[in-house]
Amino acid sequence: MELKKATLTGSGIIFAAVAAAALYVGFTIRTISVGGPVVADNQQASDLVADILPPPVYILESYLEARLAIVEPRKLATHIERLEKLHAEYLARQEHWRGSTLPPSLKSQLEKVDAPAKGFYGELNAHLLPSLKRADQAGAAASIERLAAAYTAHRRAIDQLVTQTTAYQAERRASGESQASFAFWSMALAGLALAIMLAAANVLLSRYAITPLKSVADAMRRMAGGDLNARADVEKPVQEIGDMISAIEVFRDASRARLAAEEKQAFIVRELTAGLDALARKQLTYRIDTSFPADYEALRISFNTTTAELCDVLTHTVESAGNVLNGASEIRSASNDLAQRTEQQAANLEESAAAMREVTELVQQTANNAATVGEQVSEAHIGAASGGKVVQRAVEAMGTIQKSAAEITSIIDVIDGIAFQTNLLALNAGVEAARAGEAGKGFAVVANEVRALAQRSADAANDIKKLITTSHASVAEGVALVDETGSVLLQIGERIAAINSRISDIADSAQSQALRLQQVNHAVGDMDKMTQQNAAMVEESNAAARSLADEASELARLVQTFDTGGSHAAMAGMPVRAALARPSVRTPQIAGNLALKPVPAAEDWSSF
Repeated sequence: MELKKATLTGSGIIFAAVAAAALYVGFTIRTISVGGPVVADNQQASDLVADILPPPVYILESYLEARLAIVEPRKLATHIERLEKLHAEYLARQEHWRGSTLPPSLKSQLEKVDAPAKGFYGELNAHLLPSLKRADQAGAAASIERLAAAYTAHRRAIDQLVTQTTAYQAERRASGESQASFAFWSMALAGLALAIMLAAANVLLSRYAITPLKSVADAMRRMAGGDLNARADVEKPVQEIGDMISAIEVFRDASRARLAAEEKQAFIVRELTAGLDALARKQLTYRIDTSFPADYEALRISFNTTTAELCDVLTHTVESAGNVLNGASEIRSASNDLAQRTEQQAANLEESAAAMREVTELVQQTANNAATVGEQVSEAHIGAASGGKVVQRAVEAMGTIQKSAAEITSIIDVIDGIAFQTNLLALNAGVEAARAGEAGKGFAVVANEVRALAQRSADAANDIKKLITTSHASVAEGVALVDETGSVLLQIGERIAAINSRISDIADSAQSQALRLQQVNHAVGDMDKMTQQNAAMVEESNAAARSLADEASELARLVQTFDTGGSHAAMAGMPVRAALARPSVRTPQIAGNLALKPVPAAEDWSSF
């Protein structure tokens, strides 16, 4: 049997049992819980008992309202409204109980209760209330007697209904208690059965799965520790565990094969280690003579072939190192000559660059001075122009004063005429006053005073006119002088403007010359920079040639330490140390725009 199928079967059985128990417990709890049928029946019986009490099924309150209507005729409308409301509530509750789940005996008794109630409400609406509305006391008294008889019959039916309802409620309560007790014990039995089923499942799982798995795990752990004879003791295992036991056998065979391969590899590693140790001691003549297993024989042949080829390569390397030494010596000599010539050229270019830089600075200074003078002349021209404008305004002001003086002279002439006419009028007035005699004495006095005032006005006007004439002559002379001054200032401004134009041309020319000299200076500086870099590159090349010679000598020395099995006589005669002689090369020290400085050996010269 497969473990997967057994597990699925057991899980299905347990799940079905748990589901059945859960459904049963849920149904039982729903039956006895709030909202279930048992509680609903008890609640229904309680509701019926409540309805039997007045109101609405018990028409006691309606009967009392009818009697109150007879006793209180003034409140007849209120009683009628109350009776209609009670009647509607009665009908609603009767309709409710007809559609309920009450037993047939209770529904039959409710019909018995309803019969006299219908007679009661029929008598009430057909006779009593109309009689009360007509104020017919005799008819109302007769109707109330019939209502009493209907109420008595209804009361007897109600008493019987109460008895039956009480019995039904007690029966339903007892039934609910028995169902709750049954549900409790049935749920306890279901839980016990589920616990037994789980215990049985645990026993089966331990017997057919856990215990065999422990045995298999113990066997695998012992094999991992090196015991390849360990076995799992399992009787009638399930299919999966049987597959695991078969896999353990496969692992045992693979482990034994791996041990045999490791023994072969250990032998091969020992032989290769001995060969590599010989290579580390620079013994290139070592060979592996012991045969390897068939799968690894190619490795031994490759090692022996490699060492033989390495001997040949090192022999040819010594010869090549000697050739490199000779070439490096020639390159170093040529680089030394080139460095000296480049040094001399860099010094000449540096001096030229310094001279051009001084000339450029002088021309630039001249241009700046010319520009400063131009600015000062411009300011003088602006001042002269401003002075001309001021003189022009002064001329205009003097003209205005001269014009005002002429107008004042005209006004004085008018005042003089007025004084003359006033004098004549005063004279005529004096003559007329003399003719009038005594009556004109007062008027003669006034005429004399007016005449005297006119005379003084004429004298004052004459004096002012003389002063104005003198002032007019002075103003005319001042206007002429100011006009002449303005002309002179205008000529000065025109000459300053001409000078400013010439100085501006000089400043522009000097600035243009300074820019061209600056470009020439940049070009010379770039040449100086390139020459300095070339000198540095030549020195670096010379140093590289020396380093190459040193490396070639070191390579020859290292190769001679290897034992290749050949003669070293030819190598011994090679002029290795003689090639190491270095001629004295003076490092150029130049103070130019980009003075040559000692360059570190690690500096990158890839840009050249």
